[in-house]
Amino acid sequence: MLARLGGINGTLPAAARRALAALLTAAPPAAWDALARLVPEHKRPERLGEFAHKLAAWVRLTNSDLLFREIRSLWSEPEALVLGAAEPEDPIWTGGALNGVPNLLDRIAIIDLLTYLPDDILAKVDRATMAMSLEGRCPILDHRVIEFALRLPSRYKIVGAGTKIILKNVLARYLPSALFERPKHGFESPIALWLSGPLKDWAEDLLDPAEMRADALLNPALVQQKWVEHQSGRRNWQYALWPVLMFQQWKRRWG
Repeated sequence: MLARLGGINGTLPAAARRALAALLTAAPPAAWDALARLVPEHKRPERLGEFAHKLAAWVRLTNSDLLFREIRSLWSEPEALVLGAAEPEDPIWTGGALNGVPNLLDRIAIIDLLTYLPDDILAKVDRATMAMSLEGRCPILDHRVIEFALRLPSRYKIVGAGTKIILKNVLARYLPSALFERPKHGFESPIALWLSGPLKDWAEDLLDPAEMRADALLNPALVQQKWVEHQSGRRNWQYALWPVLMFQQWKRRWG
């Protein structure tokens, strides 16, 4: 997906990208979701409205590296959230990876290896398994597999709209295609529903604008805007609101 979006950002003029973004955001997410319900369930895209509005923000960006960073970020402008802060110049994003790895797909893989995997996905797996006294293993992250994958030319990774070509060819030797030729399904907690239901009062208390103003750490107006939009159903801001709630809860406990 990122490679195709990067092609749009690299070829479409800025005016055309702004027009496309305006078209995508002309309808609220609920309208896009209603449209998705016309598609047969086995082919129905998940959270089409949320994706359409995210896509609008992505196509406005000027290059593929900014696009990848935006996709990986929970807040588009974290410096607007944290008062008086500025996002640091990270050499992974703005220096070494950009200059030393000219191919976009290779650069994405290396950045994920250095950031997203150890700081997010693998940390969650480790906490969840250790909490249950289990040992978790990720055999596909064996260093020999990683080294082999990084050496592969891009034509062996993406062919047209197809991805994970070599892995799927190997799986086809042993498994029916129906087990791996299907849409990706995430494994996530229903945070959006929690924040509009059983956790609403808890969250509203933690997001008290007066408390935020007194702390002078976070931008209460920006947080409240996203909270109101989330509660109205206009946007799903679960991933932006959750880290703010975790910080507020931590600060009350240890601050």
